[in-house]
Amino acid sequence: MIATSEDNANAGKYLASDGNSYTTADTLPSGVSFLTSTSDGNGHATFDGLPLAFNDGNGNGILDWTDSNSNGIIDPGELSDGDTVQSDYWVVETKAPAGYELLKTPQKVTVNDTTSNDSTIELTVADQKSTDLPFTGGAGQVLLVTLALGSIGIGTAIIVARKKRQSKEV
Repeated sequence: MIATSEDNANAGKYLASDGNSYTTADTLPSGVSFLTSTSDGNGHATFDGLPLAFNDGNGNGILDWTDSNSNGIIDPGELSDGDTVQSDYWVVETKAPAGYELLKTPQKVTVNDTTSNDSTIELTVADQKSTDLPFTGGAGQVLLVTLALGSIGIGTAIIVARKKRQSKEV
């Protein structure tokens, strides 16, 4: 799943197709779904429909005329003064591939107006293999419990015998 901020990612609030963020416990409006992606056989995942924000590079908050065509429509390929059309998102792994651990933290990814048209991978994540915990239980456990109870019984019998011997000597 994908979130619009690190805080949202940590809170489990994910971006939906209507541009709003919801938790998985929320009831989504009719026709709205979370923007999700499942990685393919090569481990590639894509998110479609991500909104992008205009970032004013010179800080004046004004779209420069050179950023738009004669109809006033912004042409991202002609931005000037450090202006950009991009947004940061945080990818959250909600289900790990078999044999791998779930990512523990959201991963930041920056997308821009050319992201969908190029072959550049915006985020690379190295999945960690699952840690195999030793098997506990079974026949070995019964043997250990039997030995422990036997040791307790023998220890108790020795203490009782010593006390009886000490009481006869007095």
